[in-house]
Amino acid sequence: MSHDREDDDEEFDLDLIPDDPKMLRPTTDRILADLALAEALSPKVRAALAGDHGTVVVIRVPTAAWAPPIASAAKRLNPQLTVDRLVGSQRGAREMDVGCTIEELTRGRSVALVTHDPQNLLPPELAATVDVTVDLVPDRRLLADVIERITGKRPRGLKDRDLRGLDLPDICAAIRRGSTPSDCTRRLRAASQKRTAVEIDLSVPHLRNLPLFGEAEAWAIEAMREGTALKNGEAGAQPEYTLLAGPPGTGKTLLARSLARSLELPFFESSVAQWFGRTSGHLDGVVKAATAFFDLLAASAPAVGFLDELDAGPNRARMSSRNRDFWTPVVTGLLLEIDRLRRSGSPVLLIAATNHADALDAALVRAGRFGRHVLVHPPRSADDLCRVLRYHPAPAPADHQGADEPRPSHGGRSEEHRQGQSLRRLRRAGHDAHDPSRRPAAGEGARRRRVRSGERRDPLRRH
Repeated sequence: MSHDREDDDEEFDLDLIPDDPKMLRPTTDRILADLALAEALSPKVRAALAGDHGTVVVIRVPTAAWAPPIASAAKRLNPQLTVDRLVGSQRGAREMDVGCTIEELTRGRSVALVTHDPQNLLPPELAATVDVTVDLVPDRRLLADVIERITGKRPRGLKDRDLRGLDLPDICAAIRRGSTPSDCTRRLRAASQKRTAVEIDLSVPHLRNLPLFGEAEAWAIEAMREGTALKNGEAGAQPEYTLLAGPPGTGKTLLARSLARSLELPFFESSVAQWFGRTSGHLDGVVKAATAFFDLLAASAPAVGFLDELDAGPNRARMSSRNRDFWTPVVTGLLLEIDRLRRSGSPVLLIAATNHADALDAALVRAGRFGRHVLVHPPRSADDLCRVLRYHPAPAPADHQGADEPRPSHGGRSEEHRQGQSLRRLRRAGHDAHDPSRRPAAGEGARRRRVRSGERRDPLRRH
């Protein structure tokens, strides 16, 4: 973590003062920070900071990039204020000189702590003594004020959606002196569109085309509804995170990817194995990789996040004392990252998959984390099996025709004939010969014919 304190007295070298008056103009980030802080601090909070009672104020900024300019703005606003900025990791927070800050408080000097993640970065000694928490949320009105200050004119047509996905460097690069308000608005809009652009992987099928059944089908319908609400920014749309459980090869990963493709949201996939494989494998590298994945999800929201092979993280209740010292920080770190993502309110659909749900740590699968469990199972009926075969048709036998020569479909009857052959082969192999519940009931053949003819009503098509 980077922990810096704004100095009380700054020394200037007169030889470094530029001759060009343009270099003395306040920069965009300084103007933005001053206006944002002035808007966020109420008169009551300002009075408390100016007093001699030792008030502790946390200023929560959108991202770590905002911390330095906001800390400097706080120092300009009140030169007697002790200002610390906290960005980075929990380990860095523990390295902060807490004693020095507490000493300032005992002298009656107020303290401002600037951070993007107070839940995880504030030292425990200070977290328990916070008097006021101020949230700094830049909006179009603030940006319009900055553009007016820089260009001399107020912009028209600036919308909240023009600011989605933008961090402080993006904003500062878009708002420039010598530009018109419309130029600044155009750059902000273009940067936002680039940040939030979604590349749709057309090789991934839409949910309505997957052979879904059982709990997976019901969950897909509900997930589409929840994802659409998240994407549209509807209030109270934060869903329960989902665990997809089932045997290998049942399509859990494909189901998660298909959901993101259907919602047209970015898809980010990771796993415990990747956190080991892409780092040194030491404890700090693994924990940092996990934190980076969740930071990426929050920064890219709305998005779909997917943790594959969740059972790669061991169950702490079953670990031997030999492995507990290493694995406990990893599992605990994962739990803290899940909690941090939920507390942030980021519009993220977080999904995990496992082949062994019974091997997972109990803290992972409780309500508030992966509390919604969906069983993704193989086909259990002839109807389900027929739908899978329609999605994965048997390859045509080789013949004298060239590989690139188109084959006549005879109105689709050849494809249906091959599917029927595959189904009959599976039955002859004993797929359902020993399970009466899987044998076709009376009228089953007619129902399969209706499936083949495409007459089955798909509830996902309305999305």
